[in-house]
Amino acid sequence: MPTVTLPPGFYEILFHTDDGTEKKVLTPLSVGLVITTGNVTDAPWQIQADGRISSISASGNQVQQYQTLTNNAPCQVGDYVTTSDREKGMSWMIYDVQYHIDETYIGHIMTNDGTKLFWSVDSADSSVRLRQIDDFCINSMPKFHFVPITPREGQYLNKFQRRNHRVVHGGQPPAMENGGGSNLAVILEAIFTLIIINLYVILEMARGNRAGKLNDLLPSWLAK
Repeated sequence: MPTVTLPPGFYEILFHTDDGTEKKVLTPLSVGLVITTGNVTDAPWQIQADGRISSISASGNQVQQYQTLTNNAPCQVGDYVTTSDREKGMSWMIYDVQYHIDETYIGHIMTNDGTKLFWSVDSADSSVRLRQIDDFCINSMPKFHFVPITPREGQYLNKFQRRNHRVVHGGQPPAMENGGGSNLAVILEAIFTLIIINLYVILEMARGNRAGKLNDLLPSWLAK
């Protein structure tokens, strides 16, 4: 499968354990916390074009954004990935990204400082730590699943819905899945009907119809 570039945007970042269990990379609620995996309703991340990966959370009317980094520069094997304020985050590389037909992506998360260390999940405490590999065994490194998400209308940034998923965590499916498609069809049918009527009227006028009344120009099924 060809590799692609992960588009900047909002994502849920998922991880599958050795037994196939799906976990989310959780979004911490303050600075200095270790990134972990688990099960929550909403765990939105923003991935920027410069490689910064930041968590987004909201409490009341306050929206908080925290960058990710490690405590060492350059990074070292075993470093925890933690949160920082918006000015101190580091850039990462989303490596060997593969696109899936359901508009999701799978790839590695790697350091961007030349150390070639990768995000991995410690099975003991579910924390995200850096791991070193040999270039010949890249396939042995864990891959993360990036699921695009979009803000729900009228809600804060951490209230997200997944794209192209019928089951939406923490909310209702999009309107198109609740009859919105049939309503759109009715509207389009009405628009096309009006267009046909107008074309019919113009055609009759061009033919020299002198009836003088619009009612005379309408099709019989619309005439009163």
